[in-house]
Amino acid sequence: MFRILGKIPNNFYLACSGGTDSMVFLDFLMKYPKNKITILHFDHGTQYCKEAHEFVYRFCIEHRLSFVIQSILPQDKKEKNESWEVYWRRCRYKFLSEFKDKPIVMCHQLNDCIETWIMTSMSGHPRLIPYYNSKYNIIRPFLCVSKSQVDEWRKRHNVKCVIDGSNYDLRAKRNYVRHVMMKNIYELNPGIEKTIKRLITKQYSLALENEYDNS
Repeated sequence: MFRILGKIPNNFYLACSGGTDSMVFLDFLMKYPKNKITILHFDHGTQYCKEAHEFVYRFCIEHRLSFVIQSILPQDKKEKNESWEVYWRRCRYKFLSEFKDKPIVMCHQLNDCIETWIMTSMSGHPRLIPYYNSKYNIIRPFLCVSKSQVDEWRKRHNVKCVIDGSNYDLRAKRNYVRHVMMKNIYELNPGIEKTIKRLITKQYSLALENEYDNS
């Protein structure tokens, strides 16, 4: 069983890429019959995304899930000095901005937070992935769930997913951190998961306090 932050409402969107994390958390959430889940899937137009698009579509049809799938629109042009990662993120969030009538559950997990903290620390501004994004009505309830817990659930429940080969391209900064740096960081600091989990919990508690203070 996963430890989640906050309370997930019964009626929500789930941003689903078709990858391991989103499919495992979808499997977890589908085990609660009261949950009314609408899948949001964005196709970035890459070779992997075509496979993921078809996989998510078939899964939603098979399991009778409501879904919205959208590809990059012709008018959404990549700017000259914009990286592909920034361009894809901009288009993806433009898509998500259309669904503010109920919360969007995002599937970031603990090890995503650790990688983000490492990457932003190198630029002198360490930060964590936030639980809540009010601009897009996004919540991230799985920030305290480790990747090892995700993998254990996937194996135990035989969760099917799509593997994105581009996640192993070391030219991308996050991929380099994930596949090259993190194994050394875990050796140097085996307790980093506990440390970041405490910071996430503290950040979440402070966000709640500020919400009550402003209400």
